[in-house]
Amino acid sequence: QRGVLDAWEEAVAASPTKVAVVDRAGQSYTYEQADDASSRLATWLLSKGAAPGDIVPVQLPSRAEFLVVFVAILKAGCAINPLSANLRARECVDAYYVQGSRVGVFAAHYRRTSYGALIREIRRRSPLREALVVGEETTGSESFADAVRDCEPLPHNRWARRGGQDIAAVMFTSGSEAKPKGVLLTHNNVIASERAFAMSLGLGADDVMLMPAPLGHATGFLHGIVMPIVTGGTSVLCDLLEGDEMARMVAAHGATCAMSVPGVIDALLCACGRNREALASLRVLCCGGSPVPRPLL
Repeated sequence: QRGVLDAWEEAVAASPTKVAVVDRAGQSYTYEQADDASSRLATWLLSKGAAPGDIVPVQLPSRAEFLVVFVAILKAGCAINPLSANLRARECVDAYYVQGSRVGVFAAHYRRTSYGALIREIRRRSPLREALVVGEETTGSESFADAVRDCEPLPHNRWARRGGQDIAAVMFTSGSEAKPKGVLLTHNNVIASERAFAMSLGLGADDVMLMPAPLGHATGFLHGIVMPIVTGGTSVLCDLLEGDEMARMVAAHGATCAMSVPGVIDALLCACGRNREALASLRVLCCGGSPVPRPLL
């Protein structure tokens, strides 16, 4: 049975020089660049004690490196646990304990938060032993850039492929009624859901998904990261929910589809009223997560 890594390989083979992901800071990777970087990062993961079947928490904002990290986790035979960049030690410690995770990936800095203290607290109170940081290096942790630069690519014959029934991702519920619960998503789960999502909306390899939803949530991770892998398309990650900035990214990257909650979609449509040409490439807008007001429809 196929796994997400199989879909990734097909996308790389079909369009190696196509942009796979780009973020608001302008950091981007083509499919072949992301494939090489992820193979190097897979070597780092395995050298730090990650083993096939392990769950690797990833606490990153909407940065292009997220895609590289995810594919590296797949190549190491592990499953990803996307965590919100807004979580603090108490919530993170629970996730690490439940999953027995020894290796984690963090941002070095995001907005007003420096993650060094958070990483040290999680290390003290959980099984975490190795941390990789994306961005400026945090004391006691290795940087993403160094790991990609210094490690040799994991050979293709050492990729620890997982099958359809194996766990691909763990997504925690919000905890609005009790403690957050880790929902186990198999490779079959995520491939079937994203293939159905894409087919129902007529999305394919030529489509460019603007994703303003955080990658620690199901919408951002599944439709912003997994769906473009399944279709061989492009992911445009935006971490600023201002209409004019989202419109700028739509125009700059030719986004053809977008998805978010009603307030964010409303901001994007208001920007359309100010600059219609900027949003001319958009043909599909998905809206959910809360009731959609009739005026917005």
